[in-house]
Amino acid sequence: MDPWIELSCACTQTGDKLVLRQRADCFETSAAMLTLADAVISEHQRQKRLRGVLDFEDLIVSTANLLKRTEAARWVHYKLDNGLEHILVDEAQDTSPRQWEVIRVLVEEFFAGEGTAPLPRTLFAVGDEKQSIFSFQGAVPTRFGIERDYLGRRAREANLGWSEPALRLSFRSVPVVLDAVDRVFARPEARAGLSSEDEAAIHVAARRNAPGQVVIWPMIPSPEKRDPEDWTEPVDHLDEKSPEVQLAERIAATIHRWKHSRERIAATGELVRPGSILVLSRIRGVQTDAINRALKKKGIAIAGADRLAITDHIAVMDLIALGR
Repeated sequence: MDPWIELSCACTQTGDKLVLRQRADCFETSAAMLTLADAVISEHQRQKRLRGVLDFEDLIVSTANLLKRTEAARWVHYKLDNGLEHILVDEAQDTSPRQWEVIRVLVEEFFAGEGTAPLPRTLFAVGDEKQSIFSFQGAVPTRFGIERDYLGRRAREANLGWSEPALRLSFRSVPVVLDAVDRVFARPEARAGLSSEDEAAIHVAARRNAPGQVVIWPMIPSPEKRDPEDWTEPVDHLDEKSPEVQLAERIAATIHRWKHSRERIAATGELVRPGSILVLSRIRGVQTDAINRALKKKGIAIAGADRLAITDHIAVMDLIALGR
């Protein structure tokens, strides 16, 4: 037998064994996590029963289950017929499927007939799928489009008015920023999953003549990961060459240059000062901590990420507990 073929077969067999081993490890880890989660959830439910309390999700689930019962739903509609005239849903992109179930049941009477309300009853919902941030509460952005289509169909079947205006006018951003965002997501592959709409979103600035500037800095490559030389070094310690530290130092250096070169803000003509600048980050963590340190190192006044009581910090709480 050709030795290369024999080696290839051996590699294939070894690879198959490694895949099986990985699956076994994944199963073992998943089983452990599910066991732990089941214990935590069970204890959480038990504690709520002992105290006779409900959390936010309990209220939503109980309401949805109650309204699913035909007799209960009819009773609710009967009691609300004189008082329920308008349903307003804000941040509809963050409305969970359970919450939509409640809305569907409540609004169904709007399409059933005149009832006892002297004026037409209305449903108003506003949302933007691109701004959905409440997935941890069960929100599904695509559900917004599904509910919009369903409720629109029910309204048309009942010969009621229905409108789906697109809110393109932005009062927050300036034209150059909106144009940059629209260009990024103009390509179909770039906006995949961003919205249920097939067409690219086009934004219009309310402040049409407001000045602005978009500067895109090059990516900072991550250095090769190394094992810490000191075993006492914190696991979240940032190396001086880490992208987070490099970016933070660049931000601090840029703000320092703006301040000391007496650069002016194009929109107002005022001199740039620390209070004129807002640094935004997607999440709090090592990056925001690095930015805070870099700004302080440059002597730039900073308000910090969020003001908090020192005794609420986990490190201080640990020290207090140790002292006791």
